[in-house]
Amino acid sequence: MAEPGWRRCEGDRANAAFLSSLRIQRRVIGALITRETYTRFRRENLGFAWVFGEFLIFGLPVMLMWHFIRGKYEHGLLMTSYRP
Repeated sequence: MAEPGWRRCEGDRANAAFLSSLRIQRRVIGALITRETYTRFRRENLGFAWVFGEFLIFGLPVMLMWHFIRGKYEHGLLMTSYRP
């Protein structure tokens, strides 16, 4: 049996409202991330590079400790891609 026209229209409106709300949420989250980034790094040119530098400063020692303590392979898989 065919669906009445008014129900289909009501569903389209609900879908459009949901997509509109989703777009607004995406813009708000993007604005919050941008504001947090500018607040943290004060619009300095090297500020955005620090996002990656900070990861490397903390990530590389952990990776090296894992490599030397546990060995190169864990469960038959190579854990670190860099091999000295």
